[in-house]
Amino acid sequence: MAQTSEYAQLALFVYKVNPDNSIKEPIGWNKVEYVPDNAVGFSYGVFENGDEIVIAYTGTNEGFLDGFLIINPALK
Repeated sequence: MAQTSEYAQLALFVYKVNPDNSIKEPIGWNKVEYVPDNAVGFSYGVFENGDEIVIAYTGTNEGFLDGFLIINPALK
């Protein structure tokens, strides 16, 4: 089972914005798929270590959420 520190590293991996703000996946983990943020505030990665699979994803970025709330004033 993944350790807390490995979950943190996998989460940090999907939040990378540029090469200066990135880390490698933890030792023993393989990146199966990674989809970077394409300006809508969402990215994710799928990682495996033996028979264990972890899906890490980012939350919505603040700028995108503000635009969504303006379009949908009932949600304010």
